Amino acid sequence: MPERFPLLSLDDLDDDQRRAIEPVLRYTGGIEGPFNATLRSARLTETSFTLGSYLLFETPFSRRLTEMAILVGARVAGSPFEWWAHERRARAEGVSGAICDALREGRRPPSLTGEEETLFDFSVELLTRPAVSDATFDRAKEAFGERGVVDLSYLLGFYGMISLVLKMAEVEPPADAAPLEPMEAPFAE
Repeated sequence: MPERFPLLSLDDLDDDQRRAIEPVLRYTGGIEGPFNATLRSARLTETSFTLGSYLLFETPFSRRLTEMAILVGARVAGSPFEWWAHERRARAEGVSGAICDALREGRRPPSLTGEEETLFDFSVELLTRPAVSDATFDRAKEAFGERGVVDLSYLLGFYGMISLVLKMAEVEPPADAAPLEPMEAPFAE
């Protein structure tokens, strides 16, 4: 299925769009994923890239835990492009194949470390339930601190927002990417 927005080239961009895409190009090397759609709103592209950079590189979480959280969110959102883009990064950052495979299948991964388990439980409850339980919140706050709980909530919300943009624009991963099968209720116990 083709994307809903024609792929922009640098020659198509006005001055505001060029300024907005410069940091994106340094990071991604191209106008891909959500950026082809968000560039229709240059200020939104700038603002979301700034927030996304903070969430990827400046929270108290290791890149491994950050990428694991993004995978949980991508699975819940059913976002094939987001999954494809971040599974590679997650594995490169040390998220085990067993964890990636379980998350892809929408099930609790085996053999989680204490931090991974806390991150997983908090993320799944926040994304799939009406509220995070007091016990799960207290564990997350103890493990990650108040800042960590807030940053993790924003991280999950931000990538949920990106997943919506990808869905709206019908952005798909490359044809050779392993499919992310739709699921009615990932991580349902």
